[in-house]
Amino acid sequence: MNGSIINLILHTNILFMSLYDTSGKAAKIIKFADENKIALYSPISVKIELSKVLQREMKFTPEEIVAIFEGLPVKWMEKEIYEWALEKTKVKHNSNNTYRRGIE
Repeated sequence: MNGSIINLILHTNILFMSLYDTSGKAAKIIKFADENKIALYSPISVKIELSKVLQREMKFTPEEIVAIFEGLPVKWMEKEIYEWALEKTKVKHNSNNTYRRGIE
């Protein structure tokens, strides 16, 4: 690398796994961001979804969830920032019956 920071956009599952398994690969991503080796971004919709998952799956209180979000090194993006890309996104079917979004 030439010293530039890598920018990553995270989805709910990676953020959840970083909190669920603090020694796993997802947690390492958060650690690298804490060390300013990478920059993390995520849509506000992911923050909302993660909040629901933390409440449902890990029984966190709203206060605990706020504290978690304050501690995450994630820059939360408003929909207006990435909305233009959604128009170019299509749902693609994989052979193993899962779906993903791809920008063409």
